[in-house]
Amino acid sequence: MSRIFFSYSRKNVLEAVALKEWLSRQDPSLEFDIFLDLDERTGIRLATKWRDALEKASARCEYVVCLYSPDWARSPECQRELDNADFAKKLIIPVRLVDEPIDDRIAKWQWVDLFGPGPQETVAFTHQGRAESVVFAQAGLRSLAKLFVNPGDGPETFDWPPPNEPGRSPYRGWEPLKEVDAAAFYGRDAEIAQSLGHVNRMRQ
Repeated sequence: MSRIFFSYSRKNVLEAVALKEWLSRQDPSLEFDIFLDLDERTGIRLATKWRDALEKASARCEYVVCLYSPDWARSPECQRELDNADFAKKLIIPVRLVDEPIDDRIAKWQWVDLFGPGPQETVAFTHQGRAESVVFAQAGLRSLAKLFVNPGDGPETFDWPPPNEPGRSPYRGWEPLKEVDAAAFYGRDAEIAQSLGHVNRMRQ
């Protein structure tokens, strides 16, 4: 299950591929943690209803990264993804690709700019058999890396099963979690966000 969902316009497909490529190079585990629909390895498979697959991936993620541009703002699909993410209380990260005023609907979240003065970084990659490259501002890339690359303690930080208790079950039933269960304490953020979305819909 991917924790990070990329919402983008088809006009910005190269920027989306480049950003996923750059983040994955900083932390290889992010290759499978970022959902990009057209990714040949982790995206939507053939013979799949693409709209259903997008909605399922969006519902199960923790973060929705909106690659903001005028084309994104005009896209009904991107607006639907934003509405669903906002309704489900997802963590929304607007990422501006161009120096254009940001739409009021998304300006309430703190955003990151991938353009501007200062050092730039060229991300070279292959897309559909062709060599491509995109230039991003390093300051924006660093901000995203702080959020997604090695964000802190995670389940991989702790041994499981515990060395002195190899048969310990991660499912404690009515037993409380203890310090030794630290590795089993993770992995429910997406389910919590999804459940909150269901509760909100029931309230309405």
